Amino acid sequence: MGYRSILYLGGKESLPNRMVRQASKMVQVAKTKAEWQKVAEHWDSAVTFMQAVPTSHPKHTIAQKKVLEYQANLDYAKRAGNLAVN
Repeated sequence: MGYRSILYLGGKESLPNRMVRQASKMVQVAKTKAEWQKVAEHWDSAVTFMQAVPTSHPKHTIAQKKVLEYQANLDYAKRAGNLAVN
C-alpha cells in the first residue's frame, strides 16, 4: 500500500480509515493486554500510512496532523496495555 491508500478510491473505504475506525471501536471495550496490543497495532499502522504521504501530496498537511493524533492514541493504547491484566 502507501500514501494513496488514504484516499477513497471507487467509493471504498481506505485501509488506514478502516484501521482507525476499528481501533476507535476496539478501544471502547479493550480490557486485556492482548486486546490493547491489537488496538496499538491498528494505531501504529495508521501512523505509518500517514507518515508515508509525500510532501508533494495535497493532503500532506492533513496527514501530518493525523500522525500526531494517531501517535497519541497509540501511546495511550500502549500505556493501557501495560496496565491491563492478562
